[in-house]
Amino acid sequence: MTQAITAHSSQDLAEQSIFDKAVAIVLDTLSPTSRRVYDRTYRTWRQFATERGFDIMTLTLDNIRAFIHEADVAKTTRQNRLSHMRKLLELLAIGDDHYRQHYDAVKSFLKVQANADDKSRPERVKRALNPHEATALLGVWRDDDSDVGIRNDVMIRLLVYAGLRRSELIALRWTDMNFEYMTITVRHGKGDKERVVAIVDPSEGTVRALQTLRNAQGDSYTHVFPSMTRGRAATWAADTPTVDQTVMRVVSQTAKRAGLGELAPHDLRRTHITEGLNTGATVADMQAQAGHANAATTLRYAQATEAVQRRHRINFRFA
Repeated sequence: MTQAITAHSSQDLAEQSIFDKAVAIVLDTLSPTSRRVYDRTYRTWRQFATERGFDIMTLTLDNIRAFIHEADVAKTTRQNRLSHMRKLLELLAIGDDHYRQHYDAVKSFLKVQANADDKSRPERVKRALNPHEATALLGVWRDDDSDVGIRNDVMIRLLVYAGLRRSELIALRWTDMNFEYMTITVRHGKGDKERVVAIVDPSEGTVRALQTLRNAQGDSYTHVFPSMTRGRAATWAADTPTVDQTVMRVVSQTAKRAGLGELAPHDLRRTHITEGLNTGATVADMQAQAGHANAATTLRYAQATEAVQRRHRINFRFA
């Protein structure tokens, strides 16, 4: 497939080259597991800078603070992203007073108020969709044949029918898919563990949707969810995986279109596990499906539903 080439100024290309080289040096110092996490942060930073119209090398405290706190992610993830950006600045600051000032500011920010916003931020309600709500969510993109619509449909389907984590979803490659057996090999799950996940779609519509997505991309892409261009006529860009914020944005937009209010990607994983346990799957089945090291973790996902069912099973003789 022929890729459209976007015009860049020589200054743009020089800045990108410096950023890429600095990132490569940082990643080269890390273990394989840490390297993937750091790389996601730097790719997310690149997208954040592009969407807001500033250069990726403008690593000021204000820009980094906005990058950290505007994302709807867990407190630990924000703290990690701060550490990743500090490590990048630490490298750039060697022999460069300009970046030394930025590094000192971010270093101070890490010590003093890394997560000050969390004190006033209400805890998000954890949700597991009921069958009616899940059906509404799955129908939002079904008839949208644009590249964005096709991608969004597959994203939602895999989150619901395979219960993947956000990081697992964006890392998927086409070689991880087994259409015959309706399974996905997750190469790097939590703890860098590999597992095989079933696509639990009784209609097999998810496999058809995946094949539609593959055909829409052509043969040039190895990633299931590569980066895309922007705008109404958005289409496939470089063969690099999309970023966390894209998945969060797709889930949020889909939930609002379905009339479900606020929803996060992990709520769809929670829905997958809860529905499996409520319809007869064993804890061991769902533990393996989710990639949980401990069965107690799996049970926590369906705790609220189990309590409701227990209420109807227990009959006290007094009132």
